[in-house]
Amino acid sequence: MKLIDKEFKMNIIKIKYFASLILVVMLILCSFSYALNTVDTGFRLEAGNSVEIDAHNNCRNVINTGLYNIFIPTRTLSEWQSFINAVQQISYININDCAPSGEWVQIFNNSYWTCCTGCGEPFTCSWTGSEWSLANGDGGEGYIIVKGSWADGYRPTKIRVTYTYFVWASGDDDIYVRNSSSFWGTIGSDSSYSSMKELELSNTSGDIYTLRFGYPSDVDITNIEFFQP
Repeated sequence: MKLIDKEFKMNIIKIKYFASLILVVMLILCSFSYALNTVDTGFRLEAGNSVEIDAHNNCRNVINTGLYNIFIPTRTLSEWQSFINAVQQISYININDCAPSGEWVQIFNNSYWTCCTGCGEPFTCSWTGSEWSLANGDGGEGYIIVKGSWADGYRPTKIRVTYTYFVWASGDDDIYVRNSSSFWGTIGSDSSYSSMKELELSNTSGDIYTLRFGYPSDVDITNIEFFQP
């Protein structure tokens, strides 16, 4: 009986020992996990999640669409660049440039713009209180120009225009952003523009002066936004 009691006590001690050992291992792993997610240690990206990493002046958004967690080495530029190059061949890991910091700003109403009916082909233009209405039944073009001095020295990197139109003729919509130093100087253009499409602008081509809308119809512009970094 005493022998059985002694063996029982030894088993209890062993169970407690292994339980303590497992707890210590779990704590070490947890500590290691929490120590990650810095440029010096690298990043742990769980399955189905994404992370934005700005390391060595190279910011990327990494998306893990797979079933397993991955480790992203970033301690050195070489490690980070090697990872970026390698994942191009891995279907379940997507990597993109980080979205530029900044914001979209609405510069839309008649406090900022006015009609320019003497510009280009004849057309009608009006501010209705909620939208710009430009009409040329022959599918021509229309202009609005800067009002006041808000554009002096203003250097947004993109423009986004929201509009609807009533089709009169076939053809692509187009948009031109022109500067004040030369009426025909182009800051940005797109000959196949569509509503809410982001258009890159040159910030070295002078101040914004006019927006020219070429379109296959009459057009109602319901928003004009600029992206400022």
